[in-house]
Amino acid sequence: MSEISRKDFLGLGTLATAGLAAGCAPGAPSASVAPDLVVVNGNVLTQDDASPRAEAFAIKDERFVAVGSDADVRNLAGPDTPVIDAAGATIVPGFIDAHSHPSGAGLNELRNVNTNLGSIARIQDALRERARTTPPGEWIVGFMYDDTKQEEGRPLSRVDLDGVSTDHPIVVGHRGGHTGAATPGSTTPRRSSWPASRPTRRIRSAVTSTGRTGSSPARSPSARGPSSTCPAGPRARSAPRASRSSAGR
Repeated sequence: MSEISRKDFLGLGTLATAGLAAGCAPGAPSASVAPDLVVVNGNVLTQDDASPRAEAFAIKDERFVAVGSDADVRNLAGPDTPVIDAAGATIVPGFIDAHSHPSGAGLNELRNVNTNLGSIARIQDALRERARTTPPGEWIVGFMYDDTKQEEGRPLSRVDLDGVSTDHPIVVGHRGGHTGAATPGSTTPRRSSWPASRPTRRIRSAVTSTGRTGSSPARSPSARGPSSTCPAGPRARSAPRASRSSAGR
């Protein structure tokens, strides 16, 4: 990175020359053009391949206006510009994320199947690849699925997952963290077969209550929620209507 002079920063080359010709020595930058903040003596990681590190930077109106050596940037400060000594600390661009789960994301990448692939067909291929190396009955877990980004224009379904394998229980979690698609495979998986980042009890209940058999499997007394997620057929009716005599009262 080329050195930054006060003249370059202020854009007052012509005025400075005229001032010097008139015998006026240049003074400190005025408040209107001086940086709002100067940081010096830092290990600044610029993210610029041409000049990846710097010692100092200046900020004006929430924008970087100078990045370079301590001497260059300190020279830009006005009489009222705050100057912070970073004392050798490393400074990186700001990363704003109001809600993140870095540890969980890392475990997912290590153990599960990333399904951020933009196509149901590609998701199926990725899950099939994992199924080939996974013992029957063991869980296959996908993550980062987004129903709004599939080329097929529809969400992933249990039928799609059945097309991957009927020997494995499969669950694919939505990137939002609260929904997903699942297929039972085994209606009563051993607890030890669940991955470390296993689905929540709500998803587990949904998986086990939609088995391929005609009836729902037995539920643990501690399990919460309704005994079935499906209507009970003809017996499932709305509340009886009031009789004509009582309705007219």
